[in-house]
Amino acid sequence: VSDLLGDDVIYYINEYVRNGHTVHLISAIQTFVEKHIEWDIHTAMIEAAKQYEGGCMKYGDRNWELGQPLHCFIDSGVRHYLKYLRGDTDEPHDKAFLWNVLGAIWTHGHRPELIDLPFKE
Repeated sequence: VSDLLGDDVIYYINEYVRNGHTVHLISAIQTFVEKHIEWDIHTAMIEAAKQYEGGCMKYGDRNWELGQPLHCFIDSGVRHYLKYLRGDTDEPHDKAFLWNVLGAIWTHGHRPELIDLPFKE
């Protein structure tokens, strides 16, 4: 599996954007966790929960459920993933990546009016 960047996580996200099957986003998370030397899937979900908790403290409980266009979750998730790969330490980019991909999966299933990706056209 590869794409233009030769990265499996990016490949799976691109597949989701093209065909709309959330299984590709789940594969992106699984692949990311496999590459993360400090995490297993359980630790990854705990870290994502911490990201949600931080957002609640900053923006209010469940504020993210108000919604945003799906492309925003994808764009932000890819940016955080690339910053994580680059080694940026200005914020927890690994947690932010997970949060965005989980938000995309949730939005896809619960807020279809916010789906604005090519597969929807």
